[in-house]
Amino acid sequence: MDPSRLACWCVPDLLAGFAHAADFHVDANLGSDATGNGTAALPWKTLTHALQKSAGQSGAPHRILVAPGKYDAASGEAFPLILPADTVVCGAGADLVTISGAPALPFFQFQLLGNVDPIPGQPSLSGLRLIGPGFGNGRAVSSTGRSLDGLLVEQFELGVVGGSDAAVLSSSFRQCTIGIRASAGAPTYFGSCTVAGTRFEACGIGLELIAYDAHPPFGPTALAANAVGCVFEQCTVAVRQFAESALPVWSALTDLKADSCRITNCGTAIDGSGPNLVGLSGCTLADNLTGIKSGLGYMTLSNTIVWNHAFFAFDPTDVLLSIYSNTPFGLPGPGNLSVDPLFVNAALGDYHLRADSPLIDAGDPGHTAGGLDLDYDPRICDGSWMGLARIDIGADECDRVRLQASGSANLGASIALKVEAPPGALAACFLSGAAGDLALGALGSLLVNPDQAALLGTGMAPLTTFLNIPNDPLLLGVTAYAQGYGRDLVGPGASLSNRITLFVK
Repeated sequence: MDPSRLACWCVPDLLAGFAHAADFHVDANLGSDATGNGTAALPWKTLTHALQKSAGQSGAPHRILVAPGKYDAASGEAFPLILPADTVVCGAGADLVTISGAPALPFFQFQLLGNVDPIPGQPSLSGLRLIGPGFGNGRAVSSTGRSLDGLLVEQFELGVVGGSDAAVLSSSFRQCTIGIRASAGAPTYFGSCTVAGTRFEACGIGLELIAYDAHPPFGPTALAANAVGCVFEQCTVAVRQFAESALPVWSALTDLKADSCRITNCGTAIDGSGPNLVGLSGCTLADNLTGIKSGLGYMTLSNTIVWNHAFFAFDPTDVLLSIYSNTPFGLPGPGNLSVDPLFVNAALGDYHLRADSPLIDAGDPGHTAGGLDLDYDPRICDGSWMGLARIDIGADECDRVRLQASGSANLGASIALKVEAPPGALAACFLSGAAGDLALGALGSLLVNPDQAALLGTGMAPLTTFLNIPNDPLLLGVTAYAQGYGRDLVGPGASLSNRITLFVK
């Protein structure tokens, strides 16, 4: 199928949903609040004006599409920016849209009203770079229950503050005092947060989890946090868990479950205070000054690396269960190791496993769940190309096939998709309008939906194919997914590649 037919088949369900939403356009460079009408031809100039107009509209949910440019007080923005419950803001990309400035404390640059995303499948705030007044000052986003995606948040005291059901996806936090703070307490006694595919760099605290004691007779409070595919680098504290609990009764609790996360070169990887639970699955914690302080709680390890901490790794007596994990202690339990992981180049920040690492295909053979590793590779694949599909230990799943994209997913643009595989391998590349997770044995997982997939090309590796995106405004905000495949024409080696997400902007 000709990839230029993306508009016809890529994501019909999403397009049908978007057809009922009202779109408003904002352009700091070409728009006018005085003479514009919010259309693509006559956009408004400021988000401030667009949000005011959106708040006065009734009916279907609204999208505000933000064109490339800088949006600040000099361009007419007035903070805080209040996002109505029925409105989403979709930026052209964090590399193209910058929103600079913050109101005086305690207000936020963005305040999101409501507690659900008004358009199913579309984040409430996406594709923006938010810049604050400097480390230790200003607050970026307040959101409870609404999702954030594709944000770059820099130089704030607080990046994102979220309560129950907060979700932050595929974002980055740099030089923030606290990247994300999630909490539970009166009147919300049980809260949760999800952080996926997100990076924290040079923050005081990357992710802070707090459960406040509600005090009798109101009952206990608990905060459950899921961190998936996240990277914490050069933070003073990567993850802080604080449960305000009056012992001997656990009246407050935080529960962290981390999957396929990497915490490296930080002061402390996980700092717990009060009753806390820590569950690490397929994670890599290495080269931090201090590893895990579990406070008054306990931890479990599976398929995880905890290695080379300068002062303290963790207290082995805090471990309830450890299986197929690599630590300095050689913990009791099936499959546990204490060996050099053989990272590619830890000194330069490359914590992928070398091809000769003893941790490849050494994880739990009973682990059959799909999912992604830190690089969006299938979580289980044949890393040795010997016909064996078994999870690796650590956040990185060794995959001999790699998909790379060159170019931006803009309307009217062309993207080059390159599949790299060992010499002499047959390669293929395909595209789908929806994500998937279909386990295919030693091949790994098909991470795109086959019902909406199209083959872009086949040939000998390295293989380069091109995707031409039509210049159709209906495609704005549409997401497509690409994956590669490689197969040895002589031996048993074969695997599916990492998945790449293309967000049309």
